[in-house]
Amino acid sequence: MSETIKFETNMPQVLALAFTEGKPVESQFTGSQVMFSTVDGRRMYLAPFVAEKIRAAGISARMPFEIGEVALAIRIAFALKSCGDASTIDTRYINLIRWIRNAIELDHLTVYDIAFAADVLDVS
Repeated sequence: MSETIKFETNMPQVLALAFTEGKPVESQFTGSQVMFSTVDGRRMYLAPFVAEKIRAAGISARMPFEIGEVALAIRIAFALKSCGDASTIDTRYINLIRWIRNAIELDHLTVYDIAFAADVLDVS
């Protein structure tokens, strides 16, 4: 079974959808949801209004975009930002970002890791 993406408040993630449209599903806890598969084999379950935001933003399959929960006072919302078109997707980039975030969370990121990431991402 594939990994389910969990969103942490104010921690956006860069993803790319495997398919432009999500699949409507029912949850025993929250009712109607939309399931999206990502190019790296994970899946996420979103409220229908968030799925509509993805459609309205013109996000299509293999197009990288940033998504995350945003704390708004006592309310949580989702924010989306396109990161390019479908021709720019590179799953190595997404996996590298995931690796860097995990290293930061575990407090294992070193200066050498940052230099390696900059080299891989061709950042000078």
